[in-house]
Amino acid sequence: MPRLLVTGASGFLGWNVCRQIEASWLVWGVAHRHPDALPAGVRAVAADLTDFSAFAKTLDAVRPDVILHLAAWSNTNFCEQHPEQTCRLNVEVPELLARWAEAQGAVLVFVSSGQVFDGLRPPQGPDTPVSPVNAYGRQKAEAERRVRAASPRAVVVRVPVMFGWGSPASGSFFTHWIHRLRAGDEVPAFSDEVRSFLSGRAAAQGLWCLMTRALSDAADVCGRIFHLGGAEAVSRHAFAMLMCEVFDLPKGQIRACRQADLTMAAARPPRIVFDSSAAMELGFDPWPLRRELEWLRAHESTVN
Repeated sequence: MPRLLVTGASGFLGWNVCRQIEASWLVWGVAHRHPDALPAGVRAVAADLTDFSAFAKTLDAVRPDVILHLAAWSNTNFCEQHPEQTCRLNVEVPELLARWAEAQGAVLVFVSSGQVFDGLRPPQGPDTPVSPVNAYGRQKAEAERRVRAASPRAVVVRVPVMFGWGSPASGSFFTHWIHRLRAGDEVPAFSDEVRSFLSGRAAAQGLWCLMTRALSDAADVCGRIFHLGGAEAVSRHAFAMLMCEVFDLPKGQIRACRQADLTMAAARPPRIVFDSSAAMELGFDPWPLRRELEWLRAHESTVN
């Protein structure tokens, strides 16, 4: 059976990937602080990836055929304020994983971000030149470069802002918004920040599609960059209003604002609209936003 090792397995995307385990795979989930938060069927591994010499012993013991690297410092403001602290995990560890994978004949699937773009010239495709405007984006762009240099077979997958139910240890802005709205709080939402919002369910489906093909060393996957974007690109404010409609939440508590209205350490790209056609040709199939939100409401009781 093929062996998959997922880093960041207790995080939002990792948890969603592990919830959709393919029956024919053996899956190990690496978590730093919350190995007990992994779905059933995943072999939990507690590890600090920044101590790579120690983690390499885990890699040697598991001998994965595919490594899905999700672990990262992903808070853009934190990365802006602590670039040296976050560089080890966001830049150096992906390169070390790529070197290990190349030496052992494994395939590394490295998940990156739309933050590698400045957001001024949408839509952005896999071949669009990177142009990051914040430290997190620069780290991801540099990690992509190092990964591809260290392992020519590595697959780089960029994901946009994601939403949906997450692990007990890691949710998303979506769950934060729902909790605040149900508590009667006001929620600010940018009207001038457009994203190809993607559900955790759809992101996991797309990754499984690419990993399955990467396992066979398929030339249409290995060595390439893919975008996994949602079916529609909307502003955060438009997303919030649709979410309120589907979840029967008060729209009056959503406050439209602009990026400039809030003080943030990191600059934010205005429009990240992914061209995901290459991934769609291989089976990636995101649903329209309303359908995704209706599915999430129908399944809320299964995760909360």
